[in-house]
Amino acid sequence: MLRSLVGSEMCIRDRYWFSPENEFVQYQKGDILQWWGTDKALAQALEKMKDQKFVLNNNEHLYLDCGVGNLYGDGTWCGSYKTWKTIYEMPLLESKQIIGAVVSLFGELVNDQVVDSTLWPRTSSLSEVVWSQKRDKLQRNVVRRLGAQALRLLQRGVNSKPITSQACQRDVQSCFKNFTFKI
Repeated sequence: MLRSLVGSEMCIRDRYWFSPENEFVQYQKGDILQWWGTDKALAQALEKMKDQKFVLNNNEHLYLDCGVGNLYGDGTWCGSYKTWKTIYEMPLLESKQIIGAVVSLFGELVNDQVVDSTLWPRTSSLSEVVWSQKRDKLQRNVVRRLGAQALRLLQRGVNSKPITSQACQRDVQSCFKNFTFKI
């Protein structure tokens, strides 16, 4: 259980890691559930648990360990690498019950040398999704903004991966002419 400060009320609420496997737990009205599951199961949980607030931590889109193998060098249960584009295109359910979103990155295959580049720019992409009133459908616009953010991070000593190649970052219009997102 974690404690959370919620909104302008600044009230303290209990927050629990939540997945469909533990929905039998009796939560108090207003408890915050950090969602760990699929999009489909989230829609069902929102319908069943109307008294709860949710923080998205969808394992289909927001689990940053996916695609890099496991500690034995084998594949991962969660599929392919989650790129900044995968995160940007994730479906968002419109619900007053959803109060935020977070990414997960566990420490088995991360150390001080790679943690920043593992988080950034993918986390910047999530920020665009949850803080923007409307998502931009044109990839070139998003690439420009995320590229500028990655550069700001680098200038501040944060080791961010690039969004695209240097050539495409210089000429976004040519590389991303009419590409649109599937949102």
